[in-house]
Amino acid sequence: MGKALGRLGGWIFSHAKSTITIVLAITALVIGVAIHQGADFAGASLNLPNSQSQKAMSVMNKEFSQTDSSKGTIKIVFHSENGQDLTSTDNQNKIQELLNQVQGQEHVTSVVTPETAYSYSADKKTAYASVNYDQKSEDVSATEINRVKKQLAITRDAKIQTELSGNVTFSTVEQSETTEGVGIIVAYVVLAITFASLLVAGLPILSAVLGLAVSMMIVMLLTNVMSIPSTSSALVGMMGLAVGIDYALFIISRYRQEIALGKERKEAMKAAMSTAGVSVVFAGATVMVAMAAMVVLKIDFLATMGIAAAIGVFFAVLMSLTLVPAILSLLGERVTGQKKNRVLNSFAKFRTKGGLRSLRCETPHQDLGIGNRRLGFDCDARSSHEPWIAK
Repeated sequence: MGKALGRLGGWIFSHAKSTITIVLAITALVIGVAIHQGADFAGASLNLPNSQSQKAMSVMNKEFSQTDSSKGTIKIVFHSENGQDLTSTDNQNKIQELLNQVQGQEHVTSVVTPETAYSYSADKKTAYASVNYDQKSEDVSATEINRVKKQLAITRDAKIQTELSGNVTFSTVEQSETTEGVGIIVAYVVLAITFASLLVAGLPILSAVLGLAVSMMIVMLLTNVMSIPSTSSALVGMMGLAVGIDYALFIISRYRQEIALGKERKEAMKAAMSTAGVSVVFAGATVMVAMAAMVVLKIDFLATMGIAAAIGVFFAVLMSLTLVPAILSLLGERVTGQKKNRVLNSFAKFRTKGGLRSLRCETPHQDLGIGNRRLGFDCDARSSHEPWIAK
């Protein structure tokens, strides 16, 4: 495998523009198809086959069908912010307009108004209505939930705070995007200081983001043929970014190390791909197998989330072995580590000044209780042999 990846690295180095064009074209195609097809995320069942609790629930649902808690239910909660009680004529008209729109939607069997449910608070400022579906809670798709969300503008525009709850799965994509955005910024700062280069810092993040984009679009397409919970997008985001950045760093670090040893850039790329590239493949394969193995648990939502995560890891590996070498080739000497950003390099020197080298070389053997040489430390080694330690 090492030789094959080495040859791949050499080919990509010589055909960098073609490689980038192919990768971007495939990415654009997948994104276009996914956007056109749309997503249909759904909740997934937390069934535990043959368990005593599952058998008990089956008996209850059979004998007391009217209490079947597996059916999807959304509670629409209202709170007046316009100075009037919810029982006022204006507020009642807006609430009824919203509930009428929801009642006419597909799979909605009934809508229980606040009056019917006697759900008003003591001050008449807060109440809720219930929307009942003819589907199980895990089968109420994100599309159906989004139809309800769109109608909330009717009451919100009238200054009635309107929120949703219930036993269906609500999308967490918005929260996930915010968290991942903060993570990307922090990762960029850390990498910029570590490598003393803004270009090198951005490369693993670019690779990870593109890989994540493709994997998310693939998962979106699969939601049309599989029951995939919306929460899987958060797992794909975490896994895709984490391993995407990590695997790209494998290639970049080894490439820069080979350059430091005096190799030409193309030979350095071949060496990086034949060594670090193998590590990327095996590391990615291990994670993919571990994620996909969740299928054997026979718990629907875990199985589908595992498959989605495995897809994210696969495209992270693919981007690290194709896009990263191609961009390294195009950027030339600017990413070899021979030209460093002066400001960032000063931070790197400050971070590494003293450090482990100071501990190893200045602490007496008797204090450590062990010999430095026996651990393979060479206190006389120059920074050329330890490039991570600043002079």
